[in-house]
Amino acid sequence: MQWGYGALASVLILGSVGAEMAHQSASAFDAQRTHLEATWSRDRTAGLPARDLAPVTARLRALAARDWGPVPGRWVPNFLEAPLKHLDTETTTVMAQYTSAATKKAAAALTHLNQVEGTFGASRRTLRQHELEQATTPAALAGLTSRWSAEAAQFQSQEEALAAAGGPEQDGLPADVASRVASLSAVEGQAQQLGVSTSAADAALDAVKAFRGQPPAVQLSQLDGLETQLADAQAQLASAVATVQALLDPHGMGALPAAIRYYLDGRQGDVSVSVYDAVTQQSFSINASAQFDTASIIKASILGTLLQQAQAHQTTLTAAQQSLAVPMIEDSSNSAATALWNAEGGAPAVATFVHALGMDSTTPSVYWGLTKTTAPDQVKLVSALAYGTPELSAASRTYELSLMEHVTSWEAWGVTGGVPSGVTVALKNGWLPRPSGWVINSIGWVNGQGRNYVIAILSNQDPGEQYGIDTANALSGLVWNALAPG
Repeated sequence: MQWGYGALASVLILGSVGAEMAHQSASAFDAQRTHLEATWSRDRTAGLPARDLAPVTARLRALAARDWGPVPGRWVPNFLEAPLKHLDTETTTVMAQYTSAATKKAAAALTHLNQVEGTFGASRRTLRQHELEQATTPAALAGLTSRWSAEAAQFQSQEEALAAAGGPEQDGLPADVASRVASLSAVEGQAQQLGVSTSAADAALDAVKAFRGQPPAVQLSQLDGLETQLADAQAQLASAVATVQALLDPHGMGALPAAIRYYLDGRQGDVSVSVYDAVTQQSFSINASAQFDTASIIKASILGTLLQQAQAHQTTLTAAQQSLAVPMIEDSSNSAATALWNAEGGAPAVATFVHALGMDSTTPSVYWGLTKTTAPDQVKLVSALAYGTPELSAASRTYELSLMEHVTSWEAWGVTGGVPSGVTVALKNGWLPRPSGWVINSIGWVNGQGRNYVIAILSNQDPGEQYGIDTANALSGLVWNALAPG
């Protein structure tokens, strides 16, 4: 009897709304269901877990089974429209919430990775941030989270392995490396004072600089090789220091030739050294007869010539001459040197002056920088300035020495090598690239801490400018240490 009433009701409803409208309502419902199911399929493919979709899929099944009285609800126009729209909105919300949570996880993983890598990851941060901004699906975001978490864990693992192999970090270096650097630097300081070549140590310390900027994985792979290089450099340097110390014991001029020859045996280029010690009135020279292009050390002779000419005319340098003399000596100005060279009479005038000082092995050239000279001749020139000569008055000598004591900082090398601050150093340097190599010259006077000497270091065929400067610095340090009082 109940079934009969329901069937009758169905007939009545169909008769009121029409069979066509019921069909359209059911079709609309099926279309919306298909749309939702397609959306859920895409969401699952994009990484939304099925468990997060379970509540909405269950509600769709409930709606499909829902009746309006004895009539299936999907037949009734507008009966399920609102619930379906709500279900669609809820689906969008579920996806948005999960995507937002996935974005936060990825962002947190990126922040952690950046913190772990520090400066090592700086070059990749912009790219990683762009990856985060471009990731719009949970699957893509989860992939970034997984990768960045793994990279952070790997980086930390490499740091731990590096600390285990080389000790805790000290100033950006494993403790073992930092300790070896300190030991090598101490020996290098001794070597520099003694004029011992530090090329092996310099190479090892350069390797440390390059090592310092590498990530843990690279440092771990380089650690053993770097420690070996540092240890070998220290052993080599310590042996050389011991040899030179033995050569210089006792201190004095007599020990210098052997020590200098020992040093030069390991250097390239042709070198001549000449020294006069005013304390003991002793002198020595190595490769004394070899001639070298003067380059800019001739500027000391150019000024000496100008001062001698002024004395001959019983006058002093004019303001215009001084405005050229100062930059010629202090800044090594070539234009100023050329102007004074031409004004005083060029090569013949300078030849007259230097030969009056007994510099018989010096031959001024029409091109002043190509003047030929020897180390002993340059010692005669600087000795005349430091200790007196009939050719120059005390005022003239004081004037030239004062300029040589104030050369610009970038030219304060050579004679200054190994000499501590506070000691008077008057110098003039010269440098010139030639087809056969660099010409590097340094002449000067050193006075202080119980020492008073003149030195000339001339070289050519140096493989590079700095190489020749290093040689001059080391030789100067040898002389300074050998002539220590007592």
